[in-house]
Amino acid sequence: MKLEAWLENTGRTSASFARELGVGPSTVHRLLKRERKPSYEIMEKIIAATGGAVRPDDFFDGLAPAEPNKAEAA
Repeated sequence: MKLEAWLENTGRTSASFARELGVGPSTVHRLLKRERKPSYEIMEKIIAATGGAVRPDDFFDGLAPAEPNKAEAA
């Protein structure tokens, strides 16, 4: 589930969620706007705070897979 949808479904604001995570509101704002990806530490907090409803894959959809390194493929 996307973080935006989870916040809406639970009636939480991004500011209150930021407080729950122990981060600034701008961090959650950037996550919601897809301007940054969560760090491992923040992702762990998001998983715990959402009861596992929001997962790492929810932040990486729509990204093309990385090109294989031709040196490694040879």
